[in-house]
Amino acid sequence: MPIAIITVALIIFAVAAWIALSKYSRNGKAQKQSQDFLAKNQQNPHVHTTSSGLQYLVLKPAKPRDQFMLPQTDSTICIRCHGTLLDGTPIENTAYNPSSPTEQLLTFTLRDMLPGLAEGIALMQIGEEARFFIPSELAYGAHREGNIPPHSILILDVKLVDFY
Repeated sequence: MPIAIITVALIIFAVAAWIALSKYSRNGKAQKQSQDFLAKNQQNPHVHTTSSGLQYLVLKPAKPRDQFMLPQTDSTICIRCHGTLLDGTPIENTAYNPSSPTEQLLTFTLRDMLPGLAEGIALMQIGEEARFFIPSELAYGAHREGNIPPHSILILDVKLVDFY
């Protein structure tokens, strides 16, 4: 009887170790893919990189009349956003929908957003559109969030509609 219990315990331990190693291997691969993408993306002369590692590309600058104020940490911001993972999997979409009578906007306090998104939006002016490449360290890190796997880069196209 004790040998059977020990055998079952060893099997359970072996399966648990295999699962842990499998997750570690997938996470390591995801981290490597993310690092490779960011390194290559940084070579694009139109992509700017902040000291934190956030990368962004200005898609449409603000109009000259709108270029006087930037959102602050306590600002409430209204944005339109379309987001994907590196493989194109959609994660967020508030793009204009012609069948909807009102524009779909996300409204947040800047301090309540993901660190990478808050950092990027703080660089924007009303009317500006930008694409943010948010490293996992400035997003969800090693944690899964909905359909977003651990160590994922988020690619977000954002239009700053307003802030107050």
